[in-house]
Amino acid sequence: MEATERNQIRPSDRLRTLSNSAHQATARSQRAVSKYETAQNVADQMAVAGQLVQITGLQAKHTGTFDHYDFLLCTPDGRIHGFFEVKRRNITKKQFSTIYLSEHKYRDCVSLAKNTGLPVYFVVLLKDGVFCAPVTEKLSEVATPAGRENYHITMSCNAQRNDLGDVEPMVQIPVRKFIEINQINLTKKTSP
Repeated sequence: MEATERNQIRPSDRLRTLSNSAHQATARSQRAVSKYETAQNVADQMAVAGQLVQITGLQAKHTGTFDHYDFLLCTPDGRIHGFFEVKRRNITKKQFSTIYLSEHKYRDCVSLAKNTGLPVYFVVLLKDGVFCAPVTEKLSEVATPAGRENYHITMSCNAQRNDLGDVEPMVQIPVRKFIEINQINLTKKTSP
């Protein structure tokens, strides 16, 4: 296969033909990545996808660079059961009361959930486990006067990047919204 043909194959097609460990070892060269996505980010996404495949029995399909989620789970015939955005945070679940997700990612996930009727999850790999929270509610619906303190939108960034251009609005999702990944149930609703 020539290099031009290889570049035209979708990431999800390549995922099917490579083992998880082989894909992790070559992910940087085969998968388009965004400015800040690292080989560790791709490995994290692969690990979460593998864990969800084992839990649900569904197949993982990885996305391109500019999609608003990292992968989806579907049946062999392509019926989609849910979408997933994966991040690593070097904290424990009890260390803070909220976990950050960029406001534009949050907004895109809510729009995807609304337009498809399917669940969208924000998955975080923490020091003490893998947890997920549904991202399906508009902030205006969850940020009621009584709950407003739980869904702040603040300016923040990834301090490890040392990039002033990386500062952006972030949604603080309450930790209480996160469940252990093995408690996820994707059998209720599927795409048509």
